[in-house]
Amino acid sequence: MTMHMRHVDYVVEPLDDEWTVSMRGERAGRFPSRLAALRSALEDAERVDRMGFEVSVWLRHPGRSSRKLPDRLLSQAAIARRSLGPTLRA
Repeated sequence: MTMHMRHVDYVVEPLDDEWTVSMRGERAGRFPSRLAALRSALEDAERVDRMGFEVSVWLRHPGRSSRKLPDRLLSQAAIARRSLGPTLRA
């Protein structure tokens, strides 16, 4: 019997002069800014959420603790209506 993972964590973190998005330990994209990486992670997390998975998006900085983005940001409508706020901007 195959066991399926029902939770997916997206991790947004800097790498050299870019920002990356990782999912299940695999890098899924590189972006020129933190904002671009966050938007990509949030958009894909919403898609995966609609498929029935539980999702979380984490912002990680080396040498500091990671923080989970609020679940309310996983709504595509919320992304379109508001900016990600000054603490999450690139």
